[in-house]
Amino acid sequence: MDYLIRVLHGFGAIAVGFYLLLPFITGKLASLKGDSLRGFTKVMFSLNRIGQYILIFQFISGGYLISQAQYTWTWIIVVLAVFLIVGALPGVMGSSFKRILKQDSNETVIQQSISRVSTLSILISICLLILIFMMYYPAFR
Repeated sequence: MDYLIRVLHGFGAIAVGFYLLLPFITGKLASLKGDSLRGFTKVMFSLNRIGQYILIFQFISGGYLISQAQYTWTWIIVVLAVFLIVGALPGVMGSSFKRILKQDSNETVIQQSISRVSTLSILISICLLILIFMMYYPAFR
């Protein structure tokens, strides 16, 4: 059972790697207009939603793996805090995607939303890199 959870957690980590690529993908949003912007945003919104479900699975499987090993409370608290940040930012980014997809949005709101998506994607990537580093090198063990 432990091996199966580790393998599934590893596959989930690969799938969450989408958020590491997101800053490079969202850079294309600023150059799109009209229907192409809406289509690209719909795809990004769907991938973001799938990523959120995978993050829930990662939280559950990671909690199981933490319970099976010996980690200090400091490490667990830091990892949970960073993970909660990673879990919250895609939800905030989803609202920006929805704002871009609104039919009655004006150009200023769309540009602000694109800028916000770019900033949030960078923050998510940085937090994920911190998490990956902490998982591979648990200094508080």
